[in-house]
Amino acid sequence: MFSNFPEFTRLRLVFIGIILATLPCYCLGLMAVALAPESETLPIATSTTFSTPTSTLPPTLTAIPTLPATNTPTQTLSPTPTITTTSSATATNTQMPTATETIQPSPTNTETLIPSPTQTDTQIPTPTETNTITPTITPTEESTLTPSPTVSETPTPSPTETP
Repeated sequence: MFSNFPEFTRLRLVFIGIILATLPCYCLGLMAVALAPESETLPIATSTTFSTPTSTLPPTLTAIPTLPATNTPTQTLSPTPTITTTSSATATNTQMPTATETIQPSPTNTETLIPSPTQTDTQIPTPTETNTITPTITPTEESTLTPSPTVSETPTPSPTETP
């Protein structure tokens, strides 16, 4: 199935398969840690060895003269110290350090109201375009006519005949 792919692609697909196959294990482990009961302090049994030197006196023979006296050599035994080691296991209630929750002061965000500039609707007069006609007088050259005497013929009435 993977023989059609180049070697690099095959290796990549194998690694992706391993990662996907192990994801459920990681999820189960996280759930087990989250649901685990808190640890309690249990007494720990420790063995303590005590070495106490003791001496025990062995029985001694003492010769008591009796009659008739015999010339028998007697042997006197002297006490020999012996060392006896006694081991005992003693359960001691040793407290192990445990995690203690302590409340640490942490910085808190407090809201402080700072007045901010607010927008107000202020009507600002806007320039409006007005058509105003302003009279302008421009000097122009005009020819002025000056009256000159004119001669005109006016008919004079003539006497008329009356019948």
